[in-house]
Amino acid sequence: MSKKIKKEQLESIKELVTRESNLSKDIVSIELTKFKVIQDLFRASEEIKDSKKILQEEYGNVDIDLNTGVYTEMEEEEVEAVEAVEEDK
Repeated sequence: MSKKIKKEQLESIKELVTRESNLSKDIVSIELTKFKVIQDLFRASEEIKDSKKILQEEYGNVDIDLNTGVYTEMEEEEVEAVEAVEEDK
C-alpha cells in the first residue's frame, strides 16, 4: 500500500509551487522590460549627444535654457568643465 500525504497538504504544496513558478515568470518579464528600457535610455542619450553636436556646429559652445531656448556663449573654463563631466558618463 502506498503512503500519501493529506489532500489539503498536497493542494497547499501545489499552490505554492504554482505561485513560485508564476513569480519566476514575472521576474523574467520584469527583467526583459528593464532591458528594453535601458536600451531606450541608451538610444535617447545617443540622440541627445548627436543633437548637441549639431547645435554646437551651428551655435558654437553655448549653454541653452531648455525652457526658453535662449542661449549664452560659454567661457573656455565652462566648456572644459562640461566636457569633463560628459567624459565621466
